[in-house]
Amino acid sequence: METKKRKNKISFIVIGVCLLAIGWLSYENLELKAMIEKDVEIQKDSQIKLIETNIEILNKEMDKNVLLGDIAKLNKTDEIVASERKNYYKHIKLLEDKILSGESDQKIAYLTFDDGPYFLTRKFLEVLKKYDILATFFTIGLKKDACRDEKNQSCGGIYKIQADSGHTMANHTYSHAIFKGLYKSDESFIADVKKQEALLLEKTGQNSNIFRFPGGSATPKKLKNAMIKKLEENGYGWVDWTADDNDGTTLKNSKEGIDRIKQTINQKIEVVLLHDYSKITLEILPDIIEYLQNNGYILLPLFYESSVIKKAKK
Repeated sequence: METKKRKNKISFIVIGVCLLAIGWLSYENLELKAMIEKDVEIQKDSQIKLIETNIEILNKEMDKNVLLGDIAKLNKTDEIVASERKNYYKHIKLLEDKILSGESDQKIAYLTFDDGPYFLTRKFLEVLKKYDILATFFTIGLKKDACRDEKNQSCGGIYKIQADSGHTMANHTYSHAIFKGLYKSDESFIADVKKQEALLLEKTGQNSNIFRFPGGSATPKKLKNAMIKKLEENGYGWVDWTADDNDGTTLKNSKEGIDRIKQTINQKIEVVLLHDYSKITLEILPDIIEYLQNNGYILLPLFYESSVIKKAKK
């Protein structure tokens, strides 16, 4: 959010300078000459000197074409960010390839958070910001206008905060209705996925192409392959997880959470499942981050081309 405000501020400054430059030039060319001729000699000399000084500065430091070029770049901020993000993911993929081939001793952990956003999500974002970490949020849409964990608050605006902070926004279906028809058929399933896709686009201006099955990919049972085919037809890759702190099931305290993380972290590339409704997970999130970092893991956001994302082979 701070970055966005800074970009807006820069835009206003640049536009203001452009207007000032054009204003000075037109003033000198059209009106100033007539005014100077009516002034007394001292005023005339003073005004001419002031105008000439400003024109000299403007011509030297703020060439009109340069300014217009800067404005054009600012108007393409979203394109520039998208391009830089694509380049960022390209470098992560190269690192993944080197890790998998044995060329690199580095390790990667992808922190992922399911079922949000919640009112508590803001606190998770603060921790991630403190550690300069980008994560992945597998979001749902049902009843988010009223936060499940804070009924008098709306969670609808948090999608945008997450996206603007640079985190990967991923799809976890709209309803998460595992026991209420989500997996009844591949058609009902993909309709729910598309509903969340539309919500994310509305809330963030971004398209999502990464998916996680509520309950994991084994939950749809015999319909799993049909649902995967539907995902692939709609441009989605999907991912389960390799490690967790049990906050989606039986987690009772912080010690259990940390112990579970330590027990399940054992691969060079990890996908860590957490939930941003869990107060225990929020409490131990700094410990999880530091444990991973102290054990040689770089913490990164998921992206479609990642080796951990399952997708149709080209």
